[in-house]
This record gives sequence, structure tokens and C-alpha cells, in this order.
Amino acid sequence: MSRKLPDNVPVPPVKSVEKTGWVTQTRKYKVITPLYGGGEEIQKADSVTVVRSTEVRGHLRFWWRATRGGAFGGNLEKMKQREEEIWGSPGGKGKGGREKPGPSKVIVRIIDWGKGDLIKKVKDKKGKMVDIGDPGSTWSYVAFPLREQENEPSGSVLSDVYFGVEIAYPQDLAGDVESAVWAWETFGGIGARTRRGFGALLCMKAVQNGKDITAPLPEPQNVVQTIKKGISDHVVAGKWPEGVPHISEKIRFYVTPKKEKPDWAWEYLFKALQDFRQKDARYDRKTGKKSEYGMSRWPEANAIRVAFGLSPKFPEGIPHKIIKKFPRGAFGLPIGFEMHHDKSIRERPELRGVEHDRLASPLVLRPIACSEGAVGLAAILEWDPMPGDERYTPPGGLILKDAPGDPQVFSKLEPDEAAQIPPLKGEKDILQAFLNFLEKSGGTN
Repeated sequence: MSRKLPDNVPVPPVKSVEKTGWVTQTRKYKVITPLYGGGEEIQKADSVTVVRSTEVRGHLRFWWRATRGGAFGGNLEKMKQREEEIWGSPGGKGKGGREKPGPSKVIVRIIDWGKGDLIKKVKDKKGKMVDIGDPGSTWSYVAFPLREQENEPSGSVLSDVYFGVEIAYPQDLAGDVESAVWAWETFGGIGARTRRGFGALLCMKAVQNGKDITAPLPEPQNVVQTIKKGISDHVVAGKWPEGVPHISEKIRFYVTPKKEKPDWAWEYLFKALQDFRQKDARYDRKTGKKSEYGMSRWPEANAIRVAFGLSPKFPEGIPHKIIKKFPRGAFGLPIGFEMHHDKSIRERPELRGVEHDRLASPLVLRPIACSEGAVGLAAILEWDPMPGDERYTPPGGLILKDAPGDPQVFSKLEPDEAAQIPPLKGEKDILQAFLNFLEKSGGTN
């Protein structure tokens, strides 16, 4: 007979790892933005511990590549071999017949947790309580996957989550592990949609081999210098393999003005992204003047119309040319397009990769807690494309799925094309254009 688990599951005692020549860190985290999913079921929090040790190890493994992957001269196989030595592999034979190392040398245990509270409703623009994913919700832009769909359960979002993690590793791996932890805490998070600010972390206390090593919170005006010092201390200078997202001394990022609370800084960021991707490009079709509810001057809609054999649409009185490009694909894939004003297009065309459907966004948005209030961080992970591929596109390029013939399409803009898209201000790199947009709004770098 099945029974429902209690809301507050007692934390079982966990014996610390004690090995000669090993380092043991205990780190206590507060999740300062809502936790989105991250459990054994898609879009749902874990049913027992909320945060899983395998999930934490997976995040650390990613951020290890992002900070230490430059040490291998761009050789992907050498990087993977070292990654498996540290973080583990299924075992057996690898490429070239080499023996894979098996279990991870880094031991990760969840030692404490608080499940927080389930968030079901938030306010819309008029102050009415609506579902999180509702189009009128103040969170709708970042929580749109939570919109109720027929025969599909919605996911879960939790507030006030905390957890503790014990990480044990051999002393000779200290640089590798500590770099991964720093990047995870600075740029990453826990759960799903961390690139859009869900699950942002604040380390409340850190103890290493019995010694308190908790770092003080930075003052808001010193966050930029703190991040740059972290990059200097933890990121290996070198050449990354193609297609591996990473941090480098050249990473582009902006820090917003101080906000009173972390969730205010987070909201500032995702609303700025919404304005940049949507509102800032809308113009009234009849007058040609800027209008929040007008026609978008991003090129994707007209590129789709042309793919379906329809005539393009432009606001009156504005010089134009047809741009058959999909520049917003650089923000992450897939992207589904709703052609509400073109009734003859009954399909929902989707921009996706040729070889891989999905591409995690290179743009990281998240709040950083400070000694007073918080600031917002927007950062672009570096990305060296595979030969022949456009920057910030998956291997093999892009297709417009469910358009006639599933045509291959492109995202890279030419200078004259960028000049025709108002939010870009002539900048061809759409991600850099967003950072410029933030800076103009009052950010610092």
C-alpha cells in the first residue's frame, strides 16, 4: 500500500568522509530565487530531498569544463579523458580502446535540506493572482514552460529552499574542484532554467576540514572586481575545444545597479530581456511609430511568412528589406513561433538545431546577494563554433521545423541587416547588443 511522504522528512545522519590526504568541505546554501524543477520527474522538484547529489555533481562537472577546459589546447578528447578521471564515467572502453576510469573521485553528499513552499500563484499586472505560467503573470516570460497544457501536468516552483552539501576530494584535485564550485556559485544555480535566474545560490557558510572559510558578501559596488578576481584565480587561460561553453578573461558581463532584494534584481534582468526581445522592436503598422502592441521589426516573422509562400508585412513609412534570418536563436533553442496574425499558417514552426534540437542559452541572468541588497548579473558564456558553423548555433546549423521542407536557416546578421532592427542599434552580435541595452539602462561593467 502506498502512502504519502510527510512534508518535512527527517534528515538522516551522514558520516563525514575522513581520508588521509583528502579535503572535505561542507557548504550551506540558501536558494535566493525560486527553485524550478530539478527532480527525477521533468519540471518537478525531487520528491524527497529537493536537491540531489547527482544533480550537484552534474552542475560542478559542467562548470569544471567552463573553467578548466582551456588546459588541453583545444583537444576535446584530452579534456574528456581528464574530466572522466575527476568526475567519473560508466567504465568500460572509451575512444581508441582506452580504459575508462569508472566512479568519480569527487564525493558529493546532500546533508541537510528545507523543501520550502510550493508557489502556485503570482500577481499579474493588475494585481490579480494567476498561475505562474499564465501569459499575464509577472513571471510569464521566464516561467512560460509552466503554462498548463492539455493532458500535461504543470511543473513545480518552490520558494525558501535551502540545502547543505558535503564535497570530499583528494588534495591534488583542490584546484579543479574549487574552481568548479566558484563558477557554480557565481554563474550557475540549482534545478532547471538556471540560465534565466531560477535556483540562484547564496553560500551562507563554508567549512573546510574543520576551518571556517566562508567568504564575506561583496559590497554592491565591488561585485565587478570580485568576479574579475575569481576569474583570475580559477579560470585556466588557454584554448577550449570547439562547442564547449566556457568562462575566460575575455568574458563579457554587466552588473546592474543595486536593488533592495535578490528577486528584485532578478526581475529587473528578465524584464529587460523581455523588452529587448519583444517590446523595443514593436511599431504601429499604420503610423510607423513605436508602439508596445505594434508589429515587430525583428525579422523572424517575415522569414517564416516567406518560407510559407506569403508576402512579408512591414510598418508603413519605414524603409525595409526582407531579412531571411533568425538572430534570436542565439538566446537558446528551440524557439516555437505562434503566427497569430497569419491565419493560413496553422503549423507552429520551430527553430531548432539540425543535429541537436536544443541549445542552452549562452546568456546567464541571475541576482548576486551583496552585503547590502543585491545586484543583477548578465554574462555571455564564451563559445568557439565548430568549423563551418555560425557562432552560438549547435553543430550542423539551424532548421525551421514544420515549415515547408523543414528548410535550413541562418542567424548571423550582416551590418546592413543589423541596422534595420531597432534594438540592435547596428550591432551584429545580438547578445552583445543586449548587454549594450542593459548598460544604457544603467548597468556597470
